[in-house]
Amino acid sequence: MPRAGPQLERALELRRAIYPPTDPLVVDSRVDFARYLVVVSRFDEALERIGPALESAHTDPPRDAHVWAYATLGRIHGVRGRHAEAEASFKQAVDFSRRVHGEQHVTTLWLQPLLAYAAGQRRQLVRAESLAREFLAQHTEILGPDHSIVGTTMRILAMALVERGSMAEEAESLARRASEIHRKQLGPESGELVRDLVTLADAIRQLRRREESEAVAREAVAVAERVTTDADFLRFLAYRSLAMSLRATDPAAAAEHFRKAIETQRGVAIDRIAITDVHFRRAVALREIGRAAEAADCLREAFDVSKHHAETELGPAELGPEVILYYLACTERQLGNLAEANRLLRETTEICDPRRPERPIAWIDWIDLLLELHESADPSEASTHLDEIAAAVRQLEQFRKESPTAANRVSADLAAAALHIARGELNAAEPLIQSAFEGSRKAGARRAVGRAECLRADLFIRRRRFDAAERLLLTLDRAARSQTPFEIDDVLLVTRRLVKLYEAWEKPDEAARWRERIPGR
Repeated sequence: MPRAGPQLERALELRRAIYPPTDPLVVDSRVDFARYLVVVSRFDEALERIGPALESAHTDPPRDAHVWAYATLGRIHGVRGRHAEAEASFKQAVDFSRRVHGEQHVTTLWLQPLLAYAAGQRRQLVRAESLAREFLAQHTEILGPDHSIVGTTMRILAMALVERGSMAEEAESLARRASEIHRKQLGPESGELVRDLVTLADAIRQLRRREESEAVAREAVAVAERVTTDADFLRFLAYRSLAMSLRATDPAAAAEHFRKAIETQRGVAIDRIAITDVHFRRAVALREIGRAAEAADCLREAFDVSKHHAETELGPAELGPEVILYYLACTERQLGNLAEANRLLRETTEICDPRRPERPIAWIDWIDLLLELHESADPSEASTHLDEIAAAVRQLEQFRKESPTAANRVSADLAAAALHIARGELNAAEPLIQSAFEGSRKAGARRAVGRAECLRADLFIRRRRFDAAERLLLTLDRAARSQTPFEIDDVLLVTRRLVKLYEAWEKPDEAARWRERIPGR
């Protein structure tokens, strides 16, 4: 279709020269040209072209142009992250196609899977799976098992299963079969094949076959770099998939492919939630390899984009502005910019929702930073940090009363223990640490367990039980670094305490060695 663009535009010019603007032939040509504009990522122009068809759709007798006007509108909404509006537009396109062409016409059948796709993008995964299974059975019966529409429906079902996270084996089988169908029906360089390979790589990665996932993702990139239809969006999908496959084994390469994914969307109206996610993931990889300053820039871009999510739909919880702000604060702390980290963590705690189980970590890390500032502050300023910790303890205790979740109970105990340690009240801190440790372990909250153990190490250091502190911290360090990929802030939390331990133990060479292991400083 890309090579047809000049001819479609010329046809529109000729019809506009002969017929009035509202003539059906002119409107039809506008829609045909708009479909071309979408595949070359000229979304604003496409939206302007389909306007007359959308206006006449409910007054004139329905015709094919109305079907494709709404299908085009759905695609524009989809790439901009407005998935509810995309689904409504696709539904209207399907309804018009049924009236114009009939229930079993190829256009109707081609459009139906887009309803399941849009439901999946809205995170309505059970409904997406149900619709895709229904359409797959219908399409296979009407079109046969090897039709390209059947392959597309298979892939959309596979995508829903991948997102559900518990049916990766079936998803792999479906995506692999879809790729076979599209290779046979559309050739080795189709956009459908790119989408199939991306879905297949994602399913295989869920099954922890990383080398195979990487190989499939590389093939997706190779095909995406040769296609001309939907080129920007397909390369975005392929680069992102390859980066995800590399994330655990080669964070530097992952960061580079996340960068390529971002670059494909410069100046293109892409789903803000998706592009925020890629900025965020690239920043995490950059931090891990010690390029923390670049990571901070990346997180600032992600934060700027995430603030506009309200214009689309709410994304996954991990993409909220408060989460990005939290990681930016942690990155500034990694760089040694403690005052800026303190400001950002304070702002994070002001906007985060304590009812969500992952949010209290922001409070605990802020208190940990306040402890670090307290220990390094001039005596005349140390009380300020203690006052801030005490205020945070009161706030977390209030959260526990309002919403007595396991996460809030653990965070309140950890905060109170940290305050007791800062005041030198070590006996009072000990049972709170044990309570937080047991509660977080029971809840499966790995990061909270680590923070409880770090406070236990603080107790050992204060009591000059250096051997016990060393054994505990080295065990925590091995556990934190064994995660694939590891959570850089868990590693940093332990590393900073090892520095503190060896300074208190009067082992300056060991303290310097661990200080050097703080990446990005």
